[in-house]
Amino acid sequence: MKLVICTHGKSAKELLESAEMIAGKQDNVVSLDFTDGCDLEELKSNLKKEILGDNNSVIVMVDLKGGTPFNLAFPFVIEKENCQMITGVNVAMLIEFFLSRTSIESIDQLVDSVIECGKESIDKISNLNQDKENEIFDDGI
Repeated sequence: MKLVICTHGKSAKELLESAEMIAGKQDNVVSLDFTDGCDLEELKSNLKKEILGDNNSVIVMVDLKGGTPFNLAFPFVIEKENCQMITGVNVAMLIEFFLSRTSIESIDQLVDSVIECGKESIDKISNLNQDKENEIFDDGI
């Protein structure tokens, strides 16, 4: 299963590098950055090539629903069978994708798992949590 990450600024590349630091170098992954002054036609052409030019199932992850990366990818996502787009990409979602893509064969199940992981990775921490069980992550994840 192929992954295409497209975000504002250079965060697609940086998110991928962060996730690979944890999950290891990955194959069949492309990061496309929408930077200031970027040629929109070139980005659109790259998205089309990466999404439609692959016979595998494709998952596209973008940062914002309704943002330029979303809007440029949208027509190709709905045109291709076995292709889905997820908004709100974060490092936890990428790690979940990398660790699960070989064991979860259904694109629907993989997308659901990635979204759930992304939601679960968001939390609020403050001194008001002192009564709750204290979890210390000395060794990272």
